[in-house]
Amino acid sequence: MNISDPYIIVLATSTLVVFSYIFDWISKKTNFPSVLLLLGVGIGLRWFFTTSEIEVPEVKDLLAIFGIIGLIMIVLEGALDLNITRGKVKLIYSSLFSALVILLATSFFIAGIIYFYTDQSFLISFVNAVPFSVVSSAITIPSVSNLSLHKKEFLTYESTFSDILGIMLFNFVIVNEIINFHAFSAFFGELILLLIISIASTLALMYFITAVKSHHKFFMIFALLMIIYSIGKMAHLSTLVLILFFGLVLNNNRLLQKLSPGKWSRFFDFPTLDIELKFLKSVTAEVAFLIRTIFFVLFGFSFDFVLLADPSVWIIGTLIVVAMLLIRFLYLRFTVRTSILPEIFIAPRGLITILLFFSIPAGKEIANLGQGLLFYVIIVTNILMMIGLMIWKGDKNEITVSSIEEARSNNVNEDIIQELNDNMDSTDIIGHS
Repeated sequence: MNISDPYIIVLATSTLVVFSYIFDWISKKTNFPSVLLLLGVGIGLRWFFTTSEIEVPEVKDLLAIFGIIGLIMIVLEGALDLNITRGKVKLIYSSLFSALVILLATSFFIAGIIYFYTDQSFLISFVNAVPFSVVSSAITIPSVSNLSLHKKEFLTYESTFSDILGIMLFNFVIVNEIINFHAFSAFFGELILLLIISIASTLALMYFITAVKSHHKFFMIFALLMIIYSIGKMAHLSTLVLILFFGLVLNNNRLLQKLSPGKWSRFFDFPTLDIELKFLKSVTAEVAFLIRTIFFVLFGFSFDFVLLADPSVWIIGTLIVVAMLLIRFLYLRFTVRTSILPEIFIAPRGLITILLFFSIPAGKEIANLGQGLLFYVIIVTNILMMIGLMIWKGDKNEITVSSIEEARSNNVNEDIIQELNDNMDSTDIIGHS
């Protein structure tokens, strides 16, 4: 069989997409993470290539490309699904602080584990620890749809913030050989620059959406976002902030109307913007789904099971997972003072962990912390998330995302749906106080 035959490639890709939709349906019905099924497909394909004596192609470069595109699309998808209201300000602050504290604490704890088991400096150990400390929004966001609205939004915000803060922290430690006042002042200067770029880019893209009448504008928007993101990354700027900012402002453009109705209406056609927003959400979700599918299959395909034969992978990997759970438990239980189920288990490692791990500079890589450890941590954290979702029974009084979607499908008045959304703090028992 000639695997370079274009018809074989089209057939395989199309079949993969069909299976991915089936996996997504299975995930929603059983809480079994679809990412594990996609990884399984990739592993199965590699086994087929090996047993058929077909040369296994190198896919690391493809993995990086699809990972970057997937990251942008998934963060945008998550941001376009978040509504900012007065009652959610506290939730946003809580999830941001949660992501920051847990990221830093987990990074230091894992760095200590790596430092103990290797002869590397603590800084190099910390660089290698950061990728394992980032919660994957690419896996979290599609996995929490059956939770209450408050829990779903908290975990969506937290995982998205974890992605962004994780990238910022990773860039900070690989760029600065010495952590001092100058390093921190440069970092905060970059944050101010990022905010300015985000505001200017968001306003320009919003104007573009309403001004251009072409039916092909959405992929132009995606291309512009990727251009800005790539340029920023080459300058070591965490331009993922821009993606999040753009999605949040676009989905909550009513706040601009309330802020100064006459002023902003001169620049933006808000009724048209709301119509286009619905199409943008749909296209973004479809593209994110496709890219996520390809990425995790490629990662599964790239993995060699022989790497799991190393006992240090199991020892260090288990210690990393235990550290992650311990810190998450302590923070949720004693700082946020909220219910710890299922939140303690919903901290999967995935796309960002893979991207950052493969981005560690050659001089700061640790030889015995290879792809086997990466695969082990990703698999175990996803299994833990599955267990958490399966044992969580919820509360009969909770308003779930699926119930809101069902209400919309049954043409329930949007005012009622919005009221449920706005008042969810009083119906959910997450208890952020």
